[in-house]
Amino acid sequence: MKFTLSAVTLLLLPLTVLAVPTFNVVRDEIKTPDGKLGSFCGGIVGFPCNKGMVCKLEGDFADAGGVCVKKPKRA
Repeated sequence: MKFTLSAVTLLLLPLTVLAVPTFNVVRDEIKTPDGKLGSFCGGIVGFPCNKGMVCKLEGDFADAGGVCVKKPKRA
């Protein structure tokens, strides 16, 4: 039993080392939409566009995302 446990540990240890990510994600690298022309809007979070802009959705389903475009002028 003791030998089997040691053998299993020796086999699984290299796999756990491979499963560890080799890079660090820094919080500053995560970009959030700023609402400017062409930036992402909508989605499950509901990112808004800046004043004078509207979100042109890329689908007609719940939580659809899109891009910010200039608000069309009324005739």
